[in-house]
Amino acid sequence: MDLHPSKVTGGNKTLSMMGYGYGAILCTGGLMGFIKKGSNASLTAGLILGGMSLYGAHQLSTDRHNYIILASCSGLTSAAMGYRLFQSRKIMPAGVATGLSLAMFGYLAYSVRLDKLADK
Repeated sequence: MDLHPSKVTGGNKTLSMMGYGYGAILCTGGLMGFIKKGSNASLTAGLILGGMSLYGAHQLSTDRHNYIILASCSGLTSAAMGYRLFQSRKIMPAGVATGLSLAMFGYLAYSVRLDKLADK
């Protein structure tokens, strides 16, 4: 019998599905930035952060306490795109990516807080 915590606790399915969607949107956004503007930086950042978010969502689906990767990716994306929004004052794509990343980070923090309260 395996009593490792990751095997016992189970995952958070709703939050992981949101994480999968978030990661897919980041990957798609990076690809669209490359197709429309020829931006290699958008492609690289979108695929790396989107891929890491997808991996974080997978980790969260297996263990509800594995939220660090997804939280880090959404926090980093919201900070980077928030800076771009502040500099450019353009809603698309910086404002949308900032809002989406802040929403993901906020819901993730809310869900983790609820899980910690339920564990007590």
